[in-house]
Amino acid sequence: MKLDLQTVLRGAEAIYLQLACCKELPVKVQEVIGLWVPTSSEETSPESESHETQHLLSQSHTAATTTGQSNNGNSTAARPPVTHP
Repeated sequence: MKLDLQTVLRGAEAIYLQLACCKELPVKVQEVIGLWVPTSSEETSPESESHETQHLLSQSHTAATTTGQSNNGNSTAARPPVTHP
């Protein structure tokens, strides 16, 4: 299997730019892609990570419920629009 390096890099850059524009990006994702630098008052603790996880799970559950109701029983998940670089 051969991969075109330029195509892969363009796709990766497009994903990065979309993530960088997200307003409510989880801290862990921000850390991985290099967008979040903790200050001395924003140390990550197990309690804050647990709270963030619970918040994201509740958002996911709410979105799934809303999507399920708006699709009239159709359980297909909503997908973000496809963008091309």
